[in-house]
Order: sequence, then C-alpha cells, then structure tokens
Amino acid sequence: METRQKSLDAGVEMIYRGRPVGFRLAAVTDVLGRSNGQEVSAAAITGAPLGKALVLVGFGPRWLSSDRVDYYYGVRAPEGRPEYSGTSTINWDLTVSTVYNPTPRWTVFGLLTREGLGSSIRSSPLVERTSAYSFVASVAFKF
Repeated sequence: METRQKSLDAGVEMIYRGRPVGFRLAAVTDVLGRSNGQEVSAAAITGAPLGKALVLVGFGPRWLSSDRVDYYYGVRAPEGRPEYSGTSTINWDLTVSTVYNPTPRWTVFGLLTREGLGSSIRSSPLVERTSAYSFVASVAFKF
C-alpha cells in the first residue's frame, strides 16, 4: 500500500450557544493539496453542570467529499488489494465532553467521540469496522 500523507485543514466554524440546545456548523478543506477534499459538519449540542464540571453531549452528521474518502480509503490497482474508489459519504458523530475545574487555576478536559462511518468508507477493503472512537484529554494550569 502506498502511504497516505497527513495534511492540514483550514476552514470556518460557527457556534450558537443556545439553551437547552446549541448548534455547531463547520466546514474545512485540505490546504496542502494531499486529498483536495472537504468536510462539512453540523451538530446539536446540549449540556448540564455536574458539580464543578460541565458535561456536554453533541450529535450530528459530517459530510466527507469523494476526494477525501478516495484519498484515505480508496485502493489503487498497483497497491495489491481489491481496487476501490471512494465516493462522498456522511458519517454520524456522537461526542461526550467534560470540563472540570477542581480549583480556579486548574482545568481538566476530556472528549470522547464515536464516529459512525458512512457506507462509502465501510465499503472500503481497508476498513473492518463500522465505527471509530477517539479520546482526547488535557490538563491546564493558569499562571
């Protein structure tokens, strides 16, 4: 298999912090020309305070262009696997995040994401699962 290079995305994001439900809309494009692909996502977000923490839950679709899907999940003829050309698809994202402030100077953040892979990605011979998970955590201290 030919190695797919990582790239850099740039775009815009708009957030409406409504109560009880807010919304997020984002669009990004590959600025290094590796995949020449784009993504557009939307999510409904709601949350609740839990002691010194805030828990947020978001859910929504993320559209991936055919160029992006084909670059990362497609297979070319000389790569030694069944040939596959990716098409645009919609992934469904579910996120749960928390921000915890044990003291005014310390902040702990965690984000768990479940990405339900769209049919064009699931059909790729490179993909064995129907979803992907990621977790991000950080600790910050204010000087």
